[in-house]
Amino acid sequence: MAAARGDPATLPILFFLTGLDGAGLAAWRAFDSLAARFDVRVLTVPAADRTPFGGLVELVVDAVVAEVVVGAGGGGVGGAHAPRPATRPVYLAGESFGCLLALAAAAAAPGAVDRLVLVNPATCFSKSPWAALGPAAAAAPPQVYAALPWLLAPALGNPLNIIAGRVTPGASPRDALAQLAGGVAGLLPQLDALGDALPAATLSHRLELLKTGEAAVNPLLPSIRARTLVVAGARDSLLPSAREAERLVKTMPRCRSFVLPNATHAMLQEAGVDLGVIIEQKGFYEAVKRTSTPALARAAAGGGPAAPVHLPTPGELDDWTERATRTMRRLTSPVFLSTLGGGEGANSDTPARVVRGLAGLPRDGPTLFVGNHQLMALDMGMMVEEVKKGEGFGGEDEERETRMACTLPPASQQCCRGPRRRRPPGPAPRDAQAVACRCV
Repeated sequence: MAAARGDPATLPILFFLTGLDGAGLAAWRAFDSLAARFDVRVLTVPAADRTPFGGLVELVVDAVVAEVVVGAGGGGVGGAHAPRPATRPVYLAGESFGCLLALAAAAAAPGAVDRLVLVNPATCFSKSPWAALGPAAAAAPPQVYAALPWLLAPALGNPLNIIAGRVTPGASPRDALAQLAGGVAGLLPQLDALGDALPAATLSHRLELLKTGEAAVNPLLPSIRARTLVVAGARDSLLPSAREAERLVKTMPRCRSFVLPNATHAMLQEAGVDLGVIIEQKGFYEAVKRTSTPALARAAAGGGPAAPVHLPTPGELDDWTERATRTMRRLTSPVFLSTLGGGEGANSDTPARVVRGLAGLPRDGPTLFVGNHQLMALDMGMMVEEVKKGEGFGGEDEERETRMACTLPPASQQCCRGPRRRRPPGPAPRDAQAVACRCV
């Protein structure tokens, strides 16, 4: 089992919402990796439970709010604890049906949820053939229904990949063979457990939850501002997950996607799929929530437009800037110039010269970005991205002011003649350095 990165009480909190089976049968292999990075809570729903979709959402919201806002839930043996620090990130992760609950809970309590991880989300259930086949399966005779998990096994996932997932990386051939044999033996009880977790009456109820949840959640998608990562399997036979990932990226304001080309609906059980690693590799993991100004406490409803801004991770910033500037870079092939020498103090006697690149960008003092008025400052994003790629904006312990302004430089002034010195009204920032961009 992977070791946790420190005391679980200091790790980001992750609420995992299980799929249609309600028992986490399709996700249990992911818990070890997640527990190494998060303080994990798992929502399970007993087979006999008949709570409607809205009631399940309320249970999730109550659990999250009690844990991170009120400070009256969980918290070990005693049950009560102080509210979690506002800098401790809160994730909701869902698999299939659990994604509907995660999205609805994030919409209901935006101030309590920072990030969403959606694995093969069931927001597209009505577009799946199982929307029509599911009720027929639930109504099948008992003898047929008992064999249903075995009949659906190829559609749920790739049995070979699931079995291979039991093999420890780097195991000797002998150990690997033994683990493969154990995987084959362990797969059979899993299929029986699926039948126990989803009796016919339970399946019928859960299918209604899927329909109700999809209808309730889809209208909310444009308003959900929690940062979201959709992880989809391109070979999902139950849901059109890859196409749904594209739709969610276009519909939700802060959504990114990662599609695994060979993964199926039960991807979390398959070899080569590690959800914790994916979250880190996509730049979606943060140990501490960073905000523009200190956030002292959480409110379930959020802090409104005046609340501190939740800063992106470096990986998110790279992804956003690359997508935002991709078209302009292709159209203009920008060249970046900066000025070396000609400064104050020790470099005052050095003649100024324009060089290609950002070698002349000073590390101290404020930076003024001047956008080209004729281009409606569309080059501004490329400048900011280039500075970040090259010199960066300084670390957390470095005081560095960045001032952005779109000015009206004379059309005749060419950026190859050096940085522009025109500035907005007000006191001139000392040692300011303009970054010029010439599009060729």
